[in-house]
Amino acid sequence: MSPLADLIMDKYGIKTRAVVDPLGVSPIGVNPVLGLHNNPNRLGFIIMNLSANIVYAHLTQDVNAGAGTEVGIRIDPNGGYLSMSWLEDLQMVGWAWWLVSSGAGSRITILENVEI
Repeated sequence: MSPLADLIMDKYGIKTRAVVDPLGVSPIGVNPVLGLHNNPNRLGFIIMNLSANIVYAHLTQDVNAGAGTEVGIRIDPNGGYLSMSWLEDLQMVGWAWWLVSSGAGSRITILENVEI
């Protein structure tokens, strides 16, 4: 194991691994896509918006980026992000997250940390 893995094991008693874009959804567009599936072994995640468009994240397919009808947590363009950790956000970290963008071809990066 790596020194970091050893530290996590010593402090929390678990093994973890990072998974980049687990569902392969980037780029996203104006139709909702499942960005993260339900995973009770997920300890944290970050969704980074690398595009010039606004991205929204929500717990259901009702996520919407239409002007005046926005639904979800806003992830600002050009480096905005949404991150969650089990230490602060509890059960929500493991729930499914849906994404949509205000424009087509919006590049995002998703990284999740999961217990193995």
